[in-house]
Amino acid sequence: MATYGTLNEAELEVVNNVKRPQQLGNIGESGSNSVYSYDGVKQASEYLQSQGVPRVYRKQILESFNVETIKLQTAGDSTYGLRFYGGNANTEGRYLFETFSPLTNRQNLALPYEWNRMTGIQQFQVRSGTIMITGKTAAQKSFGSQYIGGANQW
Repeated sequence: MATYGTLNEAELEVVNNVKRPQQLGNIGESGSNSVYSYDGVKQASEYLQSQGVPRVYRKQILESFNVETIKLQTAGDSTYGLRFYGGNANTEGRYLFETFSPLTNRQNLALPYEWNRMTGIQQFQVRSGTIMITGKTAAQKSFGSQYIGGANQW
């Protein structure tokens, strides 16, 4: 069972149908047992489903996050986000990050050049009350081992 960044069909089935307990024990990368919680990804999947998002896109959205870190949050009156754009990435679109940090780079945002040239940056104010899916960016290693993810996004 995958535990880092992508959901396989069996895991998405668990998220959507809750066929197993909410807490599952997995063997982590280090080989030690760890508790793996599907609560955040389950809530996010249910929210997307309630918004009419088809399964194929729900899966795509959820897989852009490290699934262990997914949470639903509500934007406040002063919630702002930043977005890189350029090339195939428009000014408006998925995903935002809150502030600049040491993880604000192509590798940690897992943005292959083919997806986003990162030639511009735009700030947005998120409408108060907006439900946001937040978490750490999933790795995109199929585009190269340098796209490790780990930066916060929503």
